[in-house]
Amino acid sequence: MNQGLTGGAKFGYFILGLFLSLIGVLIAWLINRDKDGVTKSGALKFSIIGCVISFVGGLLFYGLTVLILLPSILRAY
Repeated sequence: MNQGLTGGAKFGYFILGLFLSLIGVLIAWLINRDKDGVTKSGALKFSIIGCVISFVGGLLFYGLTVLILLPSILRAY
């Protein structure tokens, strides 16, 4: 009987999604496409969570960078 993913595997798929974003989700799907539903859905879930956190973090970083730099850029004109 398959119990799903171990804690280390969950962390690995999370890191895969975090650093490789959509490509990481695709890799997680390709690795697990022939496995049972619990393993496949767990791998995809954790890689998608990593991807979403990466995307939101990037938006926050660029948004805050613009908010911080915009006044000094506009003051120059």
